[in-house]
Amino acid sequence: MKFDNFSSWDAALIPGWGKNRNSQMTCAIKVGFCWDEAGTLTPVSASDCPINYADEYYDDDAEGRSVENASDIVPFKQGFEWLLKGSLVPVPGIKQQPLVVEFLHSEFTAKKTIVATGKRYWKKSFFGTIASEAEPLTPQPICYEQSFGGRFVEEGDNKSIIYDENPVGTGYVKARQHKSEPVYLPTFEYQPILKSTKETPKPAGFNSISMTWSPRFEMFEQTDAEAAVEGLCPYKGLPPETLYNSAPEDQQFEKAIPYGSLVKLSGFQQQSITLKLPQAAPAIELLKVDGSKVEKLTPALDTLLIDTDKQLLALVYRIGLDWHPLSGPHSQIVLKDGGQENA
Repeated sequence: MKFDNFSSWDAALIPGWGKNRNSQMTCAIKVGFCWDEAGTLTPVSASDCPINYADEYYDDDAEGRSVENASDIVPFKQGFEWLLKGSLVPVPGIKQQPLVVEFLHSEFTAKKTIVATGKRYWKKSFFGTIASEAEPLTPQPICYEQSFGGRFVEEGDNKSIIYDENPVGTGYVKARQHKSEPVYLPTFEYQPILKSTKETPKPAGFNSISMTWSPRFEMFEQTDAEAAVEGLCPYKGLPPETLYNSAPEDQQFEKAIPYGSLVKLSGFQQQSITLKLPQAAPAIELLKVDGSKVEKLTPALDTLLIDTDKQLLALVYRIGLDWHPLSGPHSQIVLKDGGQENA
């Protein structure tokens, strides 16, 4: 297939394998907006909101760091999910602050809260090991490195202790490197916050979960890496429909958030901000041309991306197209921007 993008958005047409185990072309379209202090959204160009062709890790360290930006070109997703990348901007001097993302619409509501607590560590006391008094919060990135988890691997030995849901995190006492060193508690947690070393809470975060962490790792274990290298279907059977969904489970939904929804963000900037998703879908005109035959395609909105540092919001649309490299004649996929149309 040939792909011609005449729109103002970034888009890609990538070969791969659909959830039906058949080869396909996946078309992903990324529509970006920036917001100002009033929360007004303004469209941005493709260069300001580019397609990510692979998971991007902090410091390019896929083993020791978390995902910074998730891939936009996965072949399929189940339903809809949202991801947020950003920073904690605390009120000066306070030791604890909530981070809140809320969606409001007459047909849909959802709210997620993560609590940020100042630096603490596990310390010995007459009552056993307890958490120290929290220090005042400081501005910092919201990442899984500061959520519950941890890993200890002893070189030259087979001894390893890994918190599978977040190997790069902190607070997991069993994974401490040296008994003489303090183990710091996580900054980002769900309520109730950590009180005992016996607790093993779910890591708190808004961003993508690595495919090498549980529970995603267990799903990818069912794929055949050697087959993928040889250009064959990597799925041993029908793959889980959520195989490529990377958001925390409480950020995944059966269908997309309605256009016109309010998005309220608190704790990520000096002032809370309320955004309004575009009242109408961007007029994505995607056509499949086979000679004189023209077919209009309808990609589905399956991902909302929010970057509070860049004040950027992106909508990712996706569609899988049946395709085989030996089939003919060759089709042409054309993407145009027709302005706005009613949703």
